[in-house]
Amino acid sequence: MDEKDKNKIDPEIKENNEEKKDEGQKKPEEIEDLAQIEEEIQNMIREMEMYVGENTSNVKIMTITKEQKRVLLYYSIVEFVLSIVLLFSSIGYIKWVECDKLYQYFILIGGIVIFEFLIRYLIKKHFIRLMIMTFGAIILVAPLIGFVISLVFTPGVEILNYNALFLSFILYLIIKKIIMVIIKGDLVNLLTGIKK
Repeated sequence: MDEKDKNKIDPEIKENNEEKKDEGQKKPEEIEDLAQIEEEIQNMIREMEMYVGENTSNVKIMTITKEQKRVLLYYSIVEFVLSIVLLFSSIGYIKWVECDKLYQYFILIGGIVIFEFLIRYLIKKHFIRLMIMTFGAIILVAPLIGFVISLVFTPGVEILNYNALFLSFILYLIIKKIIMVIIKGDLVNLLTGIKK
């Protein structure tokens, strides 16, 4: 009994044979994606050589495991929650802004934090060269833009004191950085397996 006769008797065998043929061949979209990824890697290597020089013996390419990605996700969630807590605290202690309704505080704080995270993501994704050239200082633009956009577009917001606003912004950056460095130290220990 040859293969054609088997396919006539059992249509599932025919489907399985077609699936196996498809698995062996890569689709044109996959080939284009792989070519694009390879080209991006080559560009990154050229840029790295431009900044580091020809001696790339100390440069290591690291991969992140699923466990490490999960820890980084927890780190981002902690940073998000910490940002909200610090901003609400600054409104309570320093009184730099006042809103007509309670829900407007949530819109203001949520807007600041969400815009900060989105702008930081865009900078890390599309302006990596600028990040390297500024030694990461360009990231400080993200919370500043978040503050400005949210203060301008949140309805019913009144800035009570611009000096207090500036002080709140600076304290927000400093306190958040200190707490996140402490948490990140524990994160690095988790990632590398070092126990205190």
